[in-house]
Amino acid sequence: MNKIFEDLSFVKIGTWEISSDNLIEYKPISGKENNYLVKNSLYMFTCRESEDILYVGKTTQSLKKRLYGYSRGNGVNTNNRIHINIKEKLQSKEPVDIYGFNDTTALNWGKYNINLAAGLEDSIIAVEKPIWNGNNSESYVIEKEADEQNVEQKGRDLLEENTFAYLLGNTYYNHGFVNIPISLSHLLGDHSEGIIVHLERNNIQIDSTINRTANPNGSVRLTTGIAHFRDYFQEHYNLGDYVKISVEGQHRIIIH
Repeated sequence: MNKIFEDLSFVKIGTWEISSDNLIEYKPISGKENNYLVKNSLYMFTCRESEDILYVGKTTQSLKKRLYGYSRGNGVNTNNRIHINIKEKLQSKEPVDIYGFNDTTALNWGKYNINLAAGLEDSIIAVEKPIWNGNNSESYVIEKEADEQNVEQKGRDLLEENTFAYLLGNTYYNHGFVNIPISLSHLLGDHSEGIIVHLERNNIQIDSTINRTANPNGSVRLTTGIAHFRDYFQEHYNLGDYVKISVEGQHRIIIH
C-alpha cells in the first residue's frame, strides 16, 4: 500500500468504470456511499497497479456532485481534461481507483478554523507531483480557467470557418491519432479514401486515409501516417495543449 494512504488516513472509496453510454462513471465501494455525501473533501485518483497518484483534488461541495463533472466532462476545462485522462486509462485496461479524505479534524488558530483539506492538497501536489495536476491545485486551476473564460471564448470566436481546436490527451499525444469532430466530418471524403495532411510548422505533406468506422458516431479518424502526426505533436506541443486543425477540402486538412 502506498504509504501516503496509511499516513494521512486516505480510504479507498470507489473505482472509475466505462459507462454504458461510453462515458465514465464512478462506482462506490459497498459501505462507503456516505463518503460521497460529505462536503469539504480531499480526494485522489490512483493507478491501481502501480499505486501512483494521478490526480489530487479538493471540493467544498459533496464529492458526489464534484465527480459528476468528471463523468460528463462538462463545464470548465479541468472536467474535460480529467475526463479524457481517466477514460484513456480505462480503455487501456488500467483501473483507476478513488481515495477519499474527509476533513473532520477540528483545527483552529485562535478563533479561525484551518481548512486541512485545502492545505493538504497543495502539500501533496508539491511533494508527490501527480501527473494530471501539473504544478497546481485544482482550486487554482479552476479559478484561473474562470478568469480566462471570456478570453478563451473570444479566441474560439476568432477561429476560422471549418477549424477546430484539438486537445492533445495522452493517447493523441503519444500515438498520433487524429479525429475530426462530427460537425466537420461531413466536409471530408468517403471511407477509405485518401487525404493529404499538411503539417504547417514543418511545411510537409503526409498521405493519410479517411476512416469512418473507427469512431462509434461515424466521425472521421485518420488511420495512416499517425507516426508522423505523433512526432509533429511531440516536436511542437506539450501534453494537454490544444492544436488548431483546419479542413481545407474533401481530401486535405492542415495541422497548424
